[in-house]
Amino acid sequence: MIVFCNTVAPSSASLVRSMIKQVIGVADYAGMTAAALCLLHCLGPPLLMAAFPLMNWFPHDDGLHAWLLVLVALPALIALVAGFRQHRRALVLALGACGFACCCAAVLVAGPRYGHGAEAILTSIGGLFIFAAHLKNRSFCSGCTLAEQPGCC
Repeated sequence: MIVFCNTVAPSSASLVRSMIKQVIGVADYAGMTAAALCLLHCLGPPLLMAAFPLMNWFPHDDGLHAWLLVLVALPALIALVAGFRQHRRALVLALGACGFACCCAAVLVAGPRYGHGAEAILTSIGGLFIFAAHLKNRSFCSGCTLAEQPGCC
């Protein structure tokens, strides 16, 4: 242990734990932002088309939805798995898995088979599940921090 000016240098374990907490936090907020943007993307065009019937020309690109799926999945995978490894609460993974399954089903099945409306509804439900998973993950990680449990985020 190294002492500088009456302070103790942090151990490598606490430094790694601090870095993991930061990565989880950034990934959770990125995931919540991506899920919210996805929800806006799904709900925005139908609301605009209902308000402005002449805007029925709104472009629809299936490739964009696959990219949005990746955009939502990456932060969720990073934050939720890392958070679970710290706090061991399976609810976070269950909510995230349900949300991701809804989004995958929307993009791969509902959209091509039943149209954009069904895809938007199912994707919105999935986005809400993913958003809830990130919120619970933040809540569990905050609880770990307050309790200062060893090995917790």
